[in-house]
Amino acid sequence: MKRLIASRIDDIDIMDGKAFEKYLEALFKKLGYRVERTRYLGDYGADLVVFKNGVKT
Repeated sequence: MKRLIASRIDDIDIMDGKAFEKYLEALFKKLGYRVERTRYLGDYGADLVVFKNGVKT
């Protein structure tokens, strides 16, 4: 997780959709959010739902 969060913009730019999703998940968790993954669609979108203090964001 620490390695993902420490990624530079060049690293992020070459990530595939799944790796980018994992990066965002790690980042949101570090910021104190609860993260749920939705079904992976392979569309290069981030398939995540994030919650803070019980509120879906």
